[in-house]
Amino acid sequence: MKLVKKDIEQARADGVPVGGWVELVADVPEDMWQVYQLVAPGDVLRTLTVRNVKKDNGKSSGQDGAGRAKSTATERVTLPLSVKMEATEFDPDALEMRCRGKVCAENEHVRVGSYHTLELELKRKFRIEKNEWDPLLLRRLEEACDPTKNADVAVLLVGEGTALVALVGGAVSTCRSRIEVALPRKRGAGALAGHERAVAKFYERCVESLARALDPPERWSDIRCLVIAGPGFHKEAVSSALDAACQDSTAGGALPAPLVTCLRSRRILATASSVAMRCVSDLLEDPVVAPRVADTKAAQDVAAMAKFQRCLSHNPERAFYGPG
Repeated sequence: MKLVKKDIEQARADGVPVGGWVELVADVPEDMWQVYQLVAPGDVLRTLTVRNVKKDNGKSSGQDGAGRAKSTATERVTLPLSVKMEATEFDPDALEMRCRGKVCAENEHVRVGSYHTLELELKRKFRIEKNEWDPLLLRRLEEACDPTKNADVAVLLVGEGTALVALVGGAVSTCRSRIEVALPRKRGAGALAGHERAVAKFYERCVESLARALDPPERWSDIRCLVIAGPGFHKEAVSSALDAACQDSTAGGALPAPLVTCLRSRRILATASSVAMRCVSDLLEDPVVAPRVADTKAAQDVAAMAKFQRCLSHNPERAFYGPG
């Protein structure tokens, strides 16, 4: 999630919550979950929305005692609205969020006090204004805008012409980059040479994407485990390419020194079913990986969820649904 602007009062030493507003842009669908955790009834949400507005079309529709009346037409208008929220709705499947409340700022098309439902969209700026930003919300906001800050596990998933780099920290897994290339087939002598060149170029892109995953590069010192995984043999080949890049970096190459240290001391190879973000959480429970990440935030979060699910399955009466 991108932080555009922020105007929040300086936090007080006595811990009393402060007020203010932030302007954000959701970059990926997972950001909507973070927004859902930030907002609450009573907050003011402002963004662009579409509203049906009645307009005079200038045509006569009949005559009454006061003269000739004019008919009206309905037009869909895109306009900025500020709504004081009363209810929020989050769709976990579509990762969409809707906020319903009363319009609380003057607008030429909508009267103050009328109800409207705002739908937050990706890549569209919105503002959240609160009377109280407590320390927990401020920390959540900071983590949402920089999910790599608390990451302590890095994952490189590699397959046939596809790869992704993910960072995991606590409850948040972030895809930092994704690579998809079409590798030529190996039929014929010339085609075989072309295939080998394409594969080598693909491995170079994997190395470059991993090197750019953290900014500044010094953050690689905080990564406790780097997992390279995939469904086939490409993970071993990329690992070898990383070894060669480490040798070049020792001689003044491109890889930052903290990443070289991480590769040499905290790297582990594992098997994944596919190259997809859903495999990241499965890797943390892999028998090969689990002991190496036992003291990380990501593993602690997975263990807490597993404990909760066991408790729910053995004692279902402890779960309550609905208000109250």
